[in-house]
Amino acid sequence: MEAVVITVIATVFNLGVLWYKLEKGMWESFAVDVGVICLMNYMFLGMKDGMMTAMCVSFIMSIILWIRPPQFMKGLLS
Repeated sequence: MEAVVITVIATVFNLGVLWYKLEKGMWESFAVDVGVICLMNYMFLGMKDGMMTAMCVSFIMSIILWIRPPQFMKGLLS
């Protein structure tokens, strides 16, 4: 039961962080976040425990990418 509560909290905060990134135009960070979510969901093949793990890992990645956003496009444009 505790794992479900933690996953719900991580999901809500993760969606909030993703929404914020879209609003602020942080496209690179948003793309990496969505890619991590999709990759982890594919790796765990939709199993409940795997989805809980994927969402918690994605939340942690979102926080890290928010603090230190990727700079993919800056290298291509300069």
